[in-house]
Amino acid sequence: MSAVQQDWFLAQGVPPDRLHVIPHGIDTTFFRPPLTPPAPIGPASPLRLLAVGATGRDFTTLHATALAFQNRTDVLFDIIGPASEKPTFAGLPHVTYRSGIPDSELLLAYQSSHALLHLATSATANNVLLEALACGLPVIATQIGGIPEYLSPACSHLLPPSSAPTVIDTIHSFLRDPARLSHLAKHARPHAESLAWPVVARQTRALYSQLSAA
Repeated sequence: MSAVQQDWFLAQGVPPDRLHVIPHGIDTTFFRPPLTPPAPIGPASPLRLLAVGATGRDFTTLHATALAFQNRTDVLFDIIGPASEKPTFAGLPHVTYRSGIPDSELLLAYQSSHALLHLATSATANNVLLEALACGLPVIATQIGGIPEYLSPACSHLLPPSSAPTVIDTIHSFLRDPARLSHLAKHARPHAESLAWPVVARQTRALYSQLSAA
């Protein structure tokens, strides 16, 4: 599902011509933009950042980022993650932390946010990236593993790994220029549609047809 996996397979002795990358897909019928988007970022509407997931997530950098904004009212963090990390964010009034929520609540979380903040320590393919894009969210993400393969500069902003100061500066830049975040959001859903399951299924069928004809 990502070119970053190829080196591992090559090291196991798999011939290069036996390796094919087909991306992970997304259900764009369930994950979709809201009928009424959240209010634009401004004095009466704080920037709503959503972080989702457990495996390979950089909770250390996420916590440091949240701490930097704890005395401000113009940024809210909605974190959906493992219960084990909840105490880390306890006492931060601008952070909502949830675990084990149903899909309907997850969809609403995407639809109520302005951007996905995806900080990772490792990644191949992430459902979260595609779910957010399908809901019309731009992505602020760590440039690591397969993450760049699933994003486009038109709908995302990539960050170096484990750099809380860079994450904080980036959030400040979007607060100063929310129109730039809105511009990225316009390209999020179209990018997700290029990875919708019917598109990925056609790629899979084409590969099998190619292999069966060889």
